[in-house]
Amino acid sequence: MAVHSPAPQKAVDRPQVVALAAIALLASTPAYAYVDPGTGMMLLQGLVAGIGAVWFVVGKPFRWLSQKFKSLRRRDEGS
Repeated sequence: MAVHSPAPQKAVDRPQVVALAAIALLASTPAYAYVDPGTGMMLLQGLVAGIGAVWFVVGKPFRWLSQKFKSLRRRDEGS
């Protein structure tokens, strides 16, 4: 039983990539996008919520471990 490997793909030349990138950048048109002041606050709120979520997810196991060690220490001191 013969196993066939896929045919090797031709590598893209660096000058072709540079030329395509230059064409894409030079041929682009303005977006005429408007960002209102509320969008900045929405981004800030998302950033604060993300930091809080990471703090909670990372901090929760540490709080659990510290409570376990404190309970073990109290039990050892009581013996």
